[in-house]
Amino acid sequence: MFLATGSTDHIIRVYFFGSGQPEKISELEFHTDKVDSIQFSNTSNRFVSGSRDGTARIWMFKRREWKSILLDMATRPSGQTLQGVEDKITKLKVTMVAWDRHDNSVITAVNNMTLKVWNSFTGQLTHVLLGHEDEVFVLESHPFDPRVLFSAGHDGNVIVWDLAKGTKIRSYFNMIEGQGHGAVFD
Repeated sequence: MFLATGSTDHIIRVYFFGSGQPEKISELEFHTDKVDSIQFSNTSNRFVSGSRDGTARIWMFKRREWKSILLDMATRPSGQTLQGVEDKITKLKVTMVAWDRHDNSVITAVNNMTLKVWNSFTGQLTHVLLGHEDEVFVLESHPFDPRVLFSAGHDGNVIVWDLAKGTKIRSYFNMIEGQGHGAVFD
């Protein structure tokens, strides 16, 4: 069993829990800014790391070492424009990462209010999800249905997404009387 930690020094440290005491087995120095989101897959020795450098990486343990697929948040879907939303932020940052229930997709929340859905085996961008009005810090996959993802954040919106179609199923607004919207946290 593995544990991975991100850090402000941009290094991911991987520990192995095999026989009692945890043993540090790797220091992965591939990000160029702090790594503040890491999520292991549900079924295998893979994890995704998200960084303030505008990238995420899907890590897999192969032949006794960690290999990665780079996910660049500046990537856009081929042939699509995103209504100028990506031009509002000059330095893209990953704010949160998640896997779908079956580990076929990785989802990244970006500080330009978009969610990006990636094929977890190839790194290909499959969908860009639009609907939030501020940064997203909550990504939760449905416990049984791999198509469904919940997202929430500072805008007070909780959105239910269909990952297969790349569409919004439903949204809810966290209204606080006398205050307006209330940011949503875990």
